[in-house]
Amino acid sequence: MKTIRFLHPDDDRVHLGILEGDAVYSVTKRVPAWTEPIAMWHALRALDLSPAEAGKRLATGACLSFADLERQGRLLPPVAAPEVWASGVTYERSLDARNAETQVKDSVYDRVYTAERPELFFKATRDRLVAPGKPLRLRSDS
Repeated sequence: MKTIRFLHPDDDRVHLGILEGDAVYSVTKRVPAWTEPIAMWHALRALDLSPAEAGKRLATGACLSFADLERQGRLLPPVAAPEVWASGVTYERSLDARNAETQVKDSVYDRVYTAERPELFFKATRDRLVAPGKPLRLRSDS
C-alpha cells in the first residue's frame, strides 16, 4: 500500500491518500483525523491489519487522479515532520569544520568518498522537504 499527502481540490485541506495505480483514495474522508501516514500505520498495526488488507478496506469510494493532483501542484511532502534526518553526505565545509573541531586526521568525513559504507547523517528543518516531482535544490559544495 502506497500513501500520499495532498491538498484535496474539494476543500483545500491536507488529506492522506492511498495510491493504487493512478487512483488516489482519500483516507481522510473516511477518518478525518488521519492526515499523516504515521498515525494511520500505528492504528492499523494496533488493529493487526496487514497493509494489503488495510489498503483494500480503505481504498474505496470516489477517487482522484494522481496525474491531475501532480499537474495541479497539490502533492505534498510525504510527512509533515518538524525536522528531517537522513543518511548521506552533507557539505564539504562540514568536513573542514568537523576536522578542525576534533583535530582528528582521517576522520569519517575524510573517508566518505572512499568508504564502502560511510556512516553519516543529515539533519535539517522541514523547509528541506519537497513534494513528489518537485525539483531538489543542491548546494554546489554538497
